[in-house]
Amino acid sequence: MAITRPGKPQAGRDQISRASPPGSGVQQEIDRALMGAYRVFAREHPRWAQAQFDERFLHSRLAPLLAAQTGPKGALTPVVVVQLWAGQRPWFNAHTRRAAMQALMPAAEEFLSLLAAELAWP
Repeated sequence: MAITRPGKPQAGRDQISRASPPGSGVQQEIDRALMGAYRVFAREHPRWAQAQFDERFLHSRLAPLLAAQTGPKGALTPVVVVQLWAGQRPWFNAHTRRAAMQALMPAAEEFLSLLAAELAWP
C-alpha cells in the first residue's frame, strides 16, 4: 500500500515538501504520525522492532522521504520501506538479504497502513 491521497490535492498534508524545516507544523505532524504508527507496529512486530526497524530508522530513512512527498502520489511504498531497511545494514550474502526483505514485506505493508491512519489519509 502506498501512502497516497486520491482525488483533488488540498492544502496541508498534500503539500508536504522538502521546504518543511525541522520543528515546523508539517514536520511535527510527520514525527507524531511516525511515532504513533511505530508504537502499534513495535507491539505487534517486536522481532522487526529489534531488527533495526526502529525509531532511528524511521527518523533517518523514512521521515525525509515522507517529508519530500508532494501532491496525491507518494513515493513511500512497502518495497521502498523494505529496501531502505535492508540498505542500512550489512548482509552475509544476497540470499539472506532477499529472505529478510521478503519476510519484512507484510510488516512493512502494515506499518504503512498504520501510518496512513495516523496521518488520516484514506
